[in-house]
Amino acid sequence: MCDGAANFTKAQKEMGSFEIANDWAHVRRKFVEAAPDFPVAGEMVNLIGALFEVERKAKEKRM
Repeated sequence: MCDGAANFTKAQKEMGSFEIANDWAHVRRKFVEAAPDFPVAGEMVNLIGALFEVERKAKEKRM
């Protein structure tokens, strides 16, 4: 599993042996950096945190 960087996308087309995750961590980091100057970015950090919580709970239920 990897993120959606162009080099991984190209490799997936050629190899087809892994899944591209496109996770929210990279997006979240940019909102964290912007939050001191843009309050709405802090709201986005909280919303992404809620997505992480949903994923955590879903994983717990599968175990």
